[in-house]
Amino acid sequence: MDRRAGLFLSIALDLQVTLGVVLAFVSPLIQNVLFDLRAAVEAPHLRFFLVEHLPLMLVALVLVHAGSGLARAAADDRMMHRRAALMYTVAVVAVVVAIPWWRPILPGLV
Repeated sequence: MDRRAGLFLSIALDLQVTLGVVLAFVSPLIQNVLFDLRAAVEAPHLRFFLVEHLPLMLVALVLVHAGSGLARAAADDRMMHRRAALMYTVAVVAVVVAIPWWRPILPGLV
């Protein structure tokens, strides 16, 4: 059951990052950021996606996969749970910090 929870977290984050990368290629917001990096760095809302959101989500992805590997390599159950809990918690904190809480969920509808 423990491995399934870690596997579910890994799959969910893999899917989310994959969808984010696809969205980055079709989103006009990200296309504008990539078109003019200097203007994007000067605008706080655009800089957030370029400098904070993308790197933190990738860090979270790496932490989840590293936590899964470290948990599997643990000598006993106690160490496995400790390693998994630490890495997964830090990954979830990174995801929560990287969420643009200031944006409406469905722009244009609110």
